[in-house]
Amino acid sequence: MFLAREGKIALDPQAIMAALYRLTPGEAALVKALTNGTTMEAFAEARQVSLATVKTQLQSTFAKTNTRRQSDLMRLAYSIAR
Repeated sequence: MFLAREGKIALDPQAIMAALYRLTPGEAALVKALTNGTTMEAFAEARQVSLATVKTQLQSTFAKTNTRRQSDLMRLAYSIAR
């Protein structure tokens, strides 16, 4: 699989994380939003879901990526984005 071609990213980091860690579309969207600096509250409002739903998605994402904190998850996401 080619991740880059002629200096351009062939797959976006969100798609790579979703495939590597089997994230649901909601979990992948949450990771992308968090890496873009969106708060969980703003993400919940934009997706029209409760904050509890977003927190559940985040906990599920932690479990799938073997991370424990949001900072660990962001470090993982940024390392994939390179």
